[in-house]
Amino acid sequence: DSDVVIAGVSSSADESLTVSSTNGVTLPSAAVNLGAGDLDITVDSDDDLGAVTLAIDTAGTPITANNIDLSGGAGANQDDIIDIDGDITAAGALTIDTAAQVQLDAVTLDAQGGNLEIATNVGGIALDGGVGTTTTLQTTTADSDVVIAGVSSSADESLTVSSTNGVTLPSAAVNLGAGDLDITVDSDDDLGAVTLAIDTAGTPITANNIDLSGGAGANQDDIIDIDGDITAAGALTIDTAAQVQLDAVTLEAQGGNLEIATNVGGIALDGGVGTTTTLQTTTADSDVVIAGVSSTADESLTVSSTNGVTLPSAAVNLGAGDLDITVDSDDDLGAVTLAID
Repeated sequence: DSDVVIAGVSSSADESLTVSSTNGVTLPSAAVNLGAGDLDITVDSDDDLGAVTLAIDTAGTPITANNIDLSGGAGANQDDIIDIDGDITAAGALTIDTAAQVQLDAVTLDAQGGNLEIATNVGGIALDGGVGTTTTLQTTTADSDVVIAGVSSSADESLTVSSTNGVTLPSAAVNLGAGDLDITVDSDDDLGAVTLAIDTAGTPITANNIDLSGGAGANQDDIIDIDGDITAAGALTIDTAAQVQLDAVTLEAQGGNLEIATNVGGIALDGGVGTTTTLQTTTADSDVVIAGVSSTADESLTVSSTNGVTLPSAAVNLGAGDLDITVDSDDDLGAVTLAID
């Protein structure tokens, strides 16, 4: 079990580089630029017991290549660490897989011509850039997806995810503490609906201010599909989508408004017969503002606000489902309004 430690690497004619180690790999603070060549790095190639680390310490000196694949041992153990402290730009796809944890500093990971995936056999993503920092995961140029595992924050770091196509968060928790979460799909706003899929049922999303958005241009044809609870310590904003699909979830804004209205075509409840979706503000005096609501199978809706509630000019049709709306749930001094427009 031995390490590979290399200096910065350049390519004179788009050559590719493969690095494989039975133990760890370290890239110190020097640029790696392979042009149109590919970069493939594997640690723990013999997959024996004991965590090893792929350490990319290239802060300020980015890694640039075509397709980039960073992997831990591919066998049964999957106990390795991939620690990234420098920006990475892939002209093609960027794949990070097979690790107990992927540790990300305040870096930007950018896949310009393919998907950005940090999910397959990844135990979780840990942000470690420090208080007040933001980690950015994005696809640009080509219509490509971002797919990520669960995310944690060691010191209230924030996370921005931006995709020219869709974004998928599979069934793993996202907890950023006092950090903000900002996710945008269809960032280039081209024709054709794409989906922001939050499949975190049973494993909630928790952050400070949370903003979930579709493409911000003229098309506004995207889908935001939420199958897990979301708690924002600040405000929770969901905007710019043809439809926001909500399972039997609880969406809660504790320190700001909960808004699902701006450029939203409608809210569709899809939790199934006998289920209830809850939209609420708590703690701070904050409003709930929602677009029209439909029910696919007689689902019910509960709306509770510490301040006011506004339903703008759009239908609410729950079929045989129940509707329960409460304003001023904390009953403090001062009149507030339930406005059904």
